[in-house]
Amino acid sequence: GRFRLLLTLAIAVIFVASVGGYLYTRWSAQRQREVYTDGARRYTVKASSLSEGQGTEQPPVTVDFDALLAVNSDIVGWIFCEGTAIDYPVLCGENNDVYLRRDYEGNANTAGSIFLEAQNRADFSDANTILYGHNMADGSMFAALQSWQDQAFYEAHPVIWLLTPKQDYKLLA
Repeated sequence: GRFRLLLTLAIAVIFVASVGGYLYTRWSAQRQREVYTDGARRYTVKASSLSEGQGTEQPPVTVDFDALLAVNSDIVGWIFCEGTAIDYPVLCGENNDVYLRRDYEGNANTAGSIFLEAQNRADFSDANTILYGHNMADGSMFAALQSWQDQAFYEAHPVIWLLTPKQDYKLLA
């Protein structure tokens, strides 16, 4: 009697806590994605919205770096690849832990940010520059990088753009 009641109660508590934890995790992941989706909407303009006459060597987006830098002075660029989830600000912290679990606004975010290796120069003038980003299970952040293993994906997405306040870089994938 009493043992069975306690066991049932314990299982019910575990079940409710598990469902609550799962729902919180889903809500949190959605909120984290929305931070970046909203940021791309607020701070970038797609080429289709830009004036006519843009050449193929022009990036498919422009970035309002003045507005972005007003949000966070650690922003050093924007990385974009058309047709993928890669559409993020690039940050540079004093060490590699700063943006590992923080978004570009400085808020806690398990997806973190795309960020520059702290030993690299923030102006991308090093011979080699390392960018870090999580491989998120929901396909966000740098999860798309795995897709370049597929030849058809590579051919459909041959260019990644790295835009900075001073210069735009066309990177061949």
